[in-house]
Amino acid sequence: MKRATELLGKNPLNIDLYDSQTLKDVLNVSDQEIQMMQRNPAYARNRLAGINADQLEKLMGEALMKRAGIQWDALKGVWEGEGTGIRITSAILPGSAAIRSLGGKEYERFSVTTEILRQEGAYSVWMNGKPGPVGAGNTSIVVRKWDLDSGRVVQSYTAEGAWNSVDNSYGQRDRNGNPIGVDQPYQFVSGPLVQGNTLAPGALNLRWAQSDSRNFKEVLIMSDTKTISGERILSSGFGEDHPHEGKWLIHYTGYGTSDGCIVSVGEESMKKLMTALKSMGVTRGYVISSRLEDRNQFVRGPGYKKGNW
Repeated sequence: MKRATELLGKNPLNIDLYDSQTLKDVLNVSDQEIQMMQRNPAYARNRLAGINADQLEKLMGEALMKRAGIQWDALKGVWEGEGTGIRITSAILPGSAAIRSLGGKEYERFSVTTEILRQEGAYSVWMNGKPGPVGAGNTSIVVRKWDLDSGRVVQSYTAEGAWNSVDNSYGQRDRNGNPIGVDQPYQFVSGPLVQGNTLAPGALNLRWAQSDSRNFKEVLIMSDTKTISGERILSSGFGEDHPHEGKWLIHYTGYGTSDGCIVSVGEESMKKLMTALKSMGVTRGYVISSRLEDRNQFVRGPGYKKGNW
């Protein structure tokens, strides 16, 4: 109620905040009663002061939604719109805001973020033309759920199992012995030769895909970032320079082979990650604000593509 009053910018008993349809929807009053309220602000204030708290909350909520471009679709039976300008908290948000019903009139306001850490030595899975084992993994993923009212972390999860975030597919073979991956060599001036599809450190977004992948079932789409070779990963998840290739994803693999995606070794680790996200309230389409940190010093230096790719 307090935050809604701040957003409205006026006393919620001010009749100017509400259009005729809102008054009719919430108070179930006649057109004549609405006209009387609109013509006589003092009468309207007394009238609104006499309604119950639930009705006042509905009035304020509908007024805020309409102000933000959200309208009722009678055919679908839902409110639809972008909601531009509605800030549910005055605090700095750690990630995308979300609201989840806990039953009755109880709601939680939260945000989910992810920190991805590429460990020192991670590039040994493909370095200077030689592939290496993923082993126990080279990348960690930590997910945090934030309460937006207190600004505190209320739930966290560290992904289990072995994970790989380095492009190591070139030279590998599938279960039938066929070669996979494309050679995209990238040379660091003061460092090794690696594969250029590897994601660069920095901010990125993850979102649970609206439909399951045919090959990997539930996946997270990575976007709004770039590779170490400079290719932008668009909001769609596709690479700007290779729009007809697959999206950058977080998904499971059999052995940790990646062509730029962040992958788990085995399906079980990915299943557990998705279970943790669901328990936090993440739904399909929700954008998880994330950050990738790379502890390998050479990635901070200049580099260049080798060959034409």
